[in-house]
Amino acid sequence: MNKKNANILLIVTIFSISILIGIIGNNYLKCDINVIKSNKEYQKSSNNLALMYEITPSSGEYQVSTDSVWPSTGYEFNSTLSKCENGSTLTYDMVNNEVKVQLKTSDKCFVYFDKEKPMPKFSEYLIANNGTIGMDHHTSTLANGANDNSYRFSGSDPNNYVCFGPGATTAGTACPEENQYRIIGVFGNQVKLIKKTILGKTSWNLGYMNTWAKSTLDVYLNGEYLNSLTPSWSDKISISSWQVGGMVDAIKNGIPSTAYSNEVGVDKANVTSNSKIGLMYVSDYGFAIPPNNWNFTLNNYDNGIEASNWLFLHLSEWTISVTSDVYGYAFSIYARGNIICGGTGYELSFRPSFYLQPLITVVGGNGTSNNPYRVS
Repeated sequence: MNKKNANILLIVTIFSISILIGIIGNNYLKCDINVIKSNKEYQKSSNNLALMYEITPSSGEYQVSTDSVWPSTGYEFNSTLSKCENGSTLTYDMVNNEVKVQLKTSDKCFVYFDKEKPMPKFSEYLIANNGTIGMDHHTSTLANGANDNSYRFSGSDPNNYVCFGPGATTAGTACPEENQYRIIGVFGNQVKLIKKTILGKTSWNLGYMNTWAKSTLDVYLNGEYLNSLTPSWSDKISISSWQVGGMVDAIKNGIPSTAYSNEVGVDKANVTSNSKIGLMYVSDYGFAIPPNNWNFTLNNYDNGIEASNWLFLHLSEWTISVTSDVYGYAFSIYARGNIICGGTGYELSFRPSFYLQPLITVVGGNGTSNNPYRVS
């Protein structure tokens, strides 16, 4: 059913003569569906036409409106309830955006409008529908999990696709490649995204230093890349406190939960950088394989289980995490799938990651690659 339109018309056909009773542009109701005043002008008569507005979304309770215009926002036409007392029929013309009345006799018609439901917050929608979406809920009972009450996607190709950025169009239409992102998970009331494909290839920091703030990648991602999204989209991204204190090199020999604890958990160094754009954490990558593999150490993620990790792109890629005991080194995903450490001056692939604003809503899509979630 086509939604409300500022140019909705009411057309009355009497004795096979179509008579315009709405005014294009200002939508004023000037109609009397019983009495023809002239060939061009009609007056609204509450005795013959009643606009019925739903009081609250999905309540099924309606009240008569005193409006003299069709609703332009907040309502949508209800074709099921809209009717006439003496058998005349109301129909909706989706092609021309018109409500039509086919009169049989003198009649009184009721045009019903449902109050639109508020769009659900993206984070709340994902959690509420997790039974079908299939995220891992990282509670204290989840073996080898993060124990942070987050919800994360894992597996080879979960339905976690999002269309985001300039060119992101309405649901049901193709999403441009440059606008395709994927959901790492839900953290509190925020959804964390990562670009589906590699954005480019560069050094973590040209000077072989491993301080994230003002590094080569930080400057580029929070400058040129962020600006490329345009304000209407960059405003949807939260300024986040990224944990960038790093971990000892030996963490790569541990399991994902150990990396999580040392990166962002109870054992973190608590060095932060406040910005909108970052990279994935080592633990983000570690938890992206199915839970039954979380007992594997990160340096052994190249033993065949990398094929079940949707974050693995079969190339070497930077993470945001640095080594705290080896100067100038940062953690990366090796092209074989395991986690390694290397000098920040090396050029590796990278892709941006960020948290959406808590009030971002989902307005369409189902998360599949062919029909990604659309947000507003």
